[in-house]
Amino acid sequence: MHDVIYNNSIIKVTVVPPLLPHQNADFEWPVLTENDAYINNDLIARCIINNVYEVCLEYRYLDADVKDYVILFDVSVNQILQSSNSELKENDIISVGVPYSSRLFDEALPDIKEGVEFLLFGKDTAKLKHNDVLYMPEYVDYWVSSLHKLLLMKFGNYYLCDDFFSGTSYPSVNLTNKLGITEDITFALANEYSRAIFKDSIDSDSAPLLLEIENIAIQEGIPEARLILEYYLNKFYYDPYLLWMVLDRLYVVEYDVFEQNVREKVNFYKEVS
Repeated sequence: MHDVIYNNSIIKVTVVPPLLPHQNADFEWPVLTENDAYINNDLIARCIINNVYEVCLEYRYLDADVKDYVILFDVSVNQILQSSNSELKENDIISVGVPYSSRLFDEALPDIKEGVEFLLFGKDTAKLKHNDVLYMPEYVDYWVSSLHKLLLMKFGNYYLCDDFFSGTSYPSVNLTNKLGITEDITFALANEYSRAIFKDSIDSDSAPLLLEIENIAIQEGIPEARLILEYYLNKFYYDPYLLWMVLDRLYVVEYDVFEQNVREKVNFYKEVS
């Protein structure tokens, strides 16, 4: 018997176990503008994830029975950069939802796991469309619609982001360009890593290329680069081409510099809107 977290005459929301293996899908995300990011989101905050669970939404829409699967999770709010809710405070616990699940999955999307720290851009669910059907405010506080861009994982002193947060107005750098990682080097890294984990040892003998890149990263002032690369190698070493596609569009940015940049962007768009 699965836990029902909300139920009325229109919708039933039930906690379900994740599907293993995950069912991969190609997502088509709407085009995101800076105005969407900075004005249309009610909360921008650095948070730590906990209590992750998958739910099934069962409802009728346009005379059809519908089942949608999404992931919900609680977060502890560490730092508020922007909030439309004046009562929200740091250390508060809020709930967040994202439009994907183990039944509709993309390996390249952020890992939503307990203990992971993110910067999230979320919309107040009370302001979303279709609440006459979905009743979202009854079971989740905020919704991250473009999680491929607006849920930024924090690694040490850096956020990981894509090219949405690149360009002259952002302090981010492309990791592959900064470290001289090419497609050929990525394929070599993947092969090296697969051999190293088979030996259960990642050192100068089993992973000399990774350690060489780590030394370059330290000289370039990005000491977390090895941990970031290992994170993606662990996810994609079996598919070097996918690994290259992900790394090639990966940007890193110092978290405190970026947070100040976000505050300035929010203030700018408030003034011009």
